[in-house]
Amino acid sequence: MNLELRPPTEQDLKNLGECLERDGQHGSLEEWKESGAELITFYDEQGPVFHIALQRGLRIFLQHDQGRDLDTRKAAMTEAIQWLKGQAKDKGIKELIFESTIKPVIGFFSQFGFNASPNEQKVKL
Repeated sequence: MNLELRPPTEQDLKNLGECLERDGQHGSLEEWKESGAELITFYDEQGPVFHIALQRGLRIFLQHDQGRDLDTRKAAMTEAIQWLKGQAKDKGIKELIFESTIKPVIGFFSQFGFNASPNEQKVKL
């Protein structure tokens, strides 16, 4: 297959809009265009084959000092997460991600807008 890629042309955007309408699972063309993501069209000699939207995300790993009192750790993590959210947003990062199975940690971070995302798939590079 002779597949190439490009920023979407007006015709590609029309195709993307039609694909999104038929699919009904991935939002509207306006949502894609307003997402701030980089849009790319993969095409062959017959035209667009598929489209992707690339957003920058940041995976974070957290480790606190269990020897410090809980209130201090919570206050420090609150300040650090608020700082990190601001820094990431300023750099065009659209999402912060962390993994945890520890219910108190998950509950604590929910106050900053973190929520479960069970439909995502990932691959380590």
